[in-house]
Amino acid sequence: MPFGTGQPKESTNLAPARRRPVTTRRTATDRAELGFLILVTIAVVGGSYGAMIARGNFHEVVPQRVYRSGQPTPKQLRAWIDRYGLKTVVNLRGPTAPGAAQERALAESMGVDAVCVELNAYKLLPGRKLAQLLDVLQTARQPMLLHCYHGVDRAGTAAALAAWLLGHQPYDRAKWQAYVPPGPWKRLKGSSHISDVLTLYEDFCRERGLSPDDPSLFQHWAREIYGAQDGPAAAGAACGEAAGRPRDQSVAR
Repeated sequence: MPFGTGQPKESTNLAPARRRPVTTRRTATDRAELGFLILVTIAVVGGSYGAMIARGNFHEVVPQRVYRSGQPTPKQLRAWIDRYGLKTVVNLRGPTAPGAAQERALAESMGVDAVCVELNAYKLLPGRKLAQLLDVLQTARQPMLLHCYHGVDRAGTAAALAAWLLGHQPYDRAKWQAYVPPGPWKRLKGSSHISDVLTLYEDFCRERGLSPDDPSLFQHWAREIYGAQDGPAAAGAACGEAAGRPRDQSVAR
């Protein structure tokens, strides 16, 4: 301090102070906390999914016309028939699935049609099955319930078609009925998924510069192209070259 000024001498050293380097190494405690948070998240998501399944996974697809669910208990089915005035129950598990006969008897005792379309969540829809599903959607009495076991995969794809073809929702909106998690993301390793039929249809449209939003185009593709050789083989011919034959260009004309 200069003599007689009473003021401290101003420092001329403007160099910034050194900062201690920040370490990114996680301690054992950090890793334990992260692991705990991951487990809690899995438990919450899994618990929510389990609770949804326990309640029947019931949802409205087309207002007052089409609903989707998992396998209903007899009590749930009676309640849904009474509350929503169901006229048709479409069992996508097939006539030999556990409880199918009892479900049919219960539905018919209440004046409700019981229809079975046996589908597989982890296989591409055969062409004849897709045609059968389309026929049921177009002819069944409404309101109708579409159900499989969990109400996710088979019911999801059927609901996507119903939302689009019956509910007149835009295709890009309706198709998300088929992708309700976990849906196709839980497919078995190396397997197909029932919703892949929508991807094949989109590929067909994209290669021809067509909009997938036209229901009549889908009906033609499903019955005349995809279904011509009972499914995947025909879809391959439609979306690319298969069996040495050129792609069918008839729809593009």
